[in-house]
Amino acid sequence: MRRVAVTNVCRDRSVSRDARPASANDVRMDTWVQAAATLLAVVLGGVLSVYVRGQQLVKIGEKRLDAYGPLWELTKSLRRSGPALSEEDLAVLSRQMTDWYYQKGGGMLATPRTVQMFVKLRNNLTCGEEGFYPPSWQELWGGSPAGDPPPIPLLHRQRMLAQQFSLLRTQMKMDCSVYYGRHISPVPPIAPYETDFLRGLETPLGRMWRSQLKHASTRSKDAYLTVLGLPRPEHRG
Repeated sequence: MRRVAVTNVCRDRSVSRDARPASANDVRMDTWVQAAATLLAVVLGGVLSVYVRGQQLVKIGEKRLDAYGPLWELTKSLRRSGPALSEEDLAVLSRQMTDWYYQKGGGMLATPRTVQMFVKLRNNLTCGEEGFYPPSWQELWGGSPAGDPPPIPLLHRQRMLAQQFSLLRTQMKMDCSVYYGRHISPVPPIAPYETDFLRGLETPLGRMWRSQLKHASTRSKDAYLTVLGLPRPEHRG
């Protein structure tokens, strides 16, 4: 009986030692371990999310490059050295641009800024003189803010569109990462005409365009008509 009692006493002492309350140091250590584990999980989750998003952007970029090819080809006639186009040619191009937007995800893959340029230029192909974007270009064919602008001569429309579509193609190259850094072109936009076109877009301009606008050169109306290859209006005394 004595042996049993001694054994029970030893067992009780062992249990009491094992059941001692945790010290403050132990509690702090457990708290730090849990915090570190939580932080690690958050960091790993963020890294994984960034990696997955990066892979998605790479795939979208590859598809966008394929989607932009047909649109780039559609605009080949609207260049400075392009052929003379009729009103019907411009109307056909407008319809072809609409087809591109809805076929093979063209419009879905385009960036917001490219979509805005696309919509405004498609409208400029066939719109009346009041709807031509931007309004500051009306003076290039004899319009005036004080009165209704006259009809747009076909040659003027084509030459102005050639310049505007060049800006669209530049934006498309930006979207496909053709340009690196802040350098786009040795020829900056011309103020006030091309700068008005860019600044009038609803989507804020990216870093590359903002850098270009800082170096924009200002031209008078007659000087810009020369850039477009259009005759200067006759001044009557």
